[in-house]
Amino acid sequence: MLLITAQKLLVRLVMLIGNIVVYSAAAATVTASSPLPAIEMSAVHDLYISTRGEHWIWRPDIINVGSSWDFTKNASTGDYLYNPCGSDVNIQWQRITCSALPTVVRLDLAQCNLTGTLPDSVGQLSNLTHFAIWENHLTGFIPSAIGELHQLKVFDIGRNELSGSIPITLSKLTVLEELWLSENFLTHSIPPELSVLSRLQFLNIALTYLTGTIPPSLGMLGDLILLGLDNTILSGSIPPELGKLEKLEILGISNCGFSGTIPSELGNLRSLVYMYLQSNQLTGSLFPELSQLINVEFFYISNQWLSGSLPRELGYLVLLNSLYLDNNEFTGSIPMELNSCLSLEILRLQRNLLTGDLTGRFGGLLPMLQNVDF
Repeated sequence: MLLITAQKLLVRLVMLIGNIVVYSAAAATVTASSPLPAIEMSAVHDLYISTRGEHWIWRPDIINVGSSWDFTKNASTGDYLYNPCGSDVNIQWQRITCSALPTVVRLDLAQCNLTGTLPDSVGQLSNLTHFAIWENHLTGFIPSAIGELHQLKVFDIGRNELSGSIPITLSKLTVLEELWLSENFLTHSIPPELSVLSRLQFLNIALTYLTGTIPPSLGMLGDLILLGLDNTILSGSIPPELGKLEKLEILGISNCGFSGTIPSELGNLRSLVYMYLQSNQLTGSLFPELSQLINVEFFYISNQWLSGSLPRELGYLVLLNSLYLDNNEFTGSIPMELNSCLSLEILRLQRNLLTGDLTGRFGGLLPMLQNVDF
């Protein structure tokens, strides 16, 4: 498992193969005292029943202020006795945030032992902005009704046991900024319709059973910071349109079935810090345009069929920390320009066809170099 800690993403800890997102998990702060609208209260109740709320577990290392969810009704009127959005902190419900309207705006139910399935009625929480249910045991499909949550900004269902396809209706979430679907049993292809999510910054569908190719239209996601497609059954060529993602900092497409050459357009990813392409079936040579990747720190392209000489342009990657080129068919000598990579700590070149004196090539010119394999 490849653990990534990106300083530029301090608001969360990202794992490219699967994901862990650390949200502010403190209890909700609300000011509402009026009861929720009946349709929302019913949707919350459905969620509780469908995911077996009686077996939910609150993690002991997270401070939980407020009461557990209680759906007891008045025997005479049939009204719910308790209000998730109560103004008293002691009667507010855990892991649910309401606005002053009141309306539910946030559900943080990660790592709470949710089982069962997500009900269609969750689509009735029309003002929900954050829906985090990662690392549970949910099964079944992602409800197409999620597409009715038009205010949703964060949807995280990673690390569950969900199956089926990614609903095309997710393309209706026009203000969505984060979509985390990794570590599920999802199948079929990536809907090209997701390319209309113009505000999307994080798209992680790693460690799933998705097939097909990468839709070239994903290159339209101009705000994307992370694209995680690792450990899927995706195949075909890497679309050159990905080179349009000028804000991309993390590109993870390792351990798939991609073939063909690495498109030179990826050299346009000037914000890229992490490039993970290893363990595919890529061929051809390294493109000289990689010299434009001035912010890249971690460059992994091992376990391919890449050939040709190592380009001198590698020396322009002055922030490079780790360079994995092993298990390819590179020939020739190691370019001396690598001596310019003063931050380089790990250099893996073994199992290639390189020639010359490799062991003494750098002669102590790289002060940070700790781990070298030729």
